[in-house]
Amino acid sequence: MWAQTLLGVGGLAAVWVLGVDVYGFLLQRQSLQGVTFDLQQAIDAYPGLVDISLRISEGTTGVCAIAFVLWLYRAAKVAEAVAPNQQRLRSGWAVGSWFIPLACVVMPSILIRDIWKASHPLPWPAPRLRMRLLTAWWATWLLGLGQFAFGNFYLGTPGDVFLGSLASPFLWQAVGSGVARAASAALAVLVVRQLPAMQRTRIPQGPIFLRPATSGPQVQDA
Repeated sequence: MWAQTLLGVGGLAAVWVLGVDVYGFLLQRQSLQGVTFDLQQAIDAYPGLVDISLRISEGTTGVCAIAFVLWLYRAAKVAEAVAPNQQRLRSGWAVGSWFIPLACVVMPSILIRDIWKASHPLPWPAPRLRMRLLTAWWATWLLGLGQFAFGNFYLGTPGDVFLGSLASPFLWQAVGSGVARAASAALAVLVVRQLPAMQRTRIPQGPIFLRPATSGPQVQDA
């Protein structure tokens, strides 16, 4: 429950940042028709607003990241208990995989997919589990992360507003990144909500051991 709450707060922060980005885009669009005194004041104040929104985003992102990693580690331990030796990565990678360059965009996805499979209540559906929710969450997370990194390292500072052009690269990128990050936060809440519900049903069914080849799961006798 605590993980859902913190991720929900993170989602609200992502929506706030997206709103600031859209506001900057609207300022830029209005400037094409001429800069009035009031508009100039709003433009001058915009970098400060962006700075505040980034501080909020950084703070909530850090808290949510810690909460999610702890939740994922706990879920991985449950998966190891109900499906011994069936995960490609050990539960410790729920923490460590996020800190390995390049591998951090692949290993967490592998880990949570295996957890999802192991946590699905019996009988397991065949031939494969539906993982559209996980795919959508991971895709939006990668998209938001990639756009955020690209904007910060290649397109200038967040408070820069390139007046006179709707093609300002940072504003377009910032809005796209905000949409992706807000969507990722919302989907993460669904993942954190659904997986424990699956595990609560799965745990009483007992651990399973897979026979060689494709014989399917076997429930351990009580």
